[in-house]
Amino acid sequence: MSRVEQEVFVLSERALCDVIDQVQDHQWNQMTPAWFQTGRQGDVSLLGIVHYHAYDSAWVPHVLAGQTMAEVGGAYDGHLLGTDPKGSSRRSSQQALAAVLHLDDPEKLVHLSYGDFPAREYLKHVTTFRSLRAYDIAKWIGVDTALPPDLVQG
Repeated sequence: MSRVEQEVFVLSERALCDVIDQVQDHQWNQMTPAWFQTGRQGDVSLLGIVHYHAYDSAWVPHVLAGQTMAEVGGAYDGHLLGTDPKGSSRRSSQQALAAVLHLDDPEKLVHLSYGDFPAREYLKHVTTFRSLRAYDIAKWIGVDTALPPDLVQG
């Protein structure tokens, strides 16, 4: 059984966490630069972007356990980062990493808001998004945008 998707997810999650760890306190309330905005997101603060990823990471264990959105309900409604955005984000990330590393069947069907997919496909979806966000946030805050070669290759 190939664990490539799991290994690449770990690389993307760590890359995103490493970039978030470099955010300076004065940057949290900065609004998205024009090049960063999408039609769906619009003008969002850096804190809002990081909150979204903490929210997304919080869902990973539930998704990999086969739970649906209805089963989890509003467990993650509200602001998840509190007064420690870096620490809270890191804790959500660690829970996601643990769930991914313990996934024993990458072909297991998982339930997403946009359909049912094998877990390995879900991991590809979130890995791509995390990798792009690691790059975008690094560019936004003015730090090195280089991603690990193994992540880029993956």
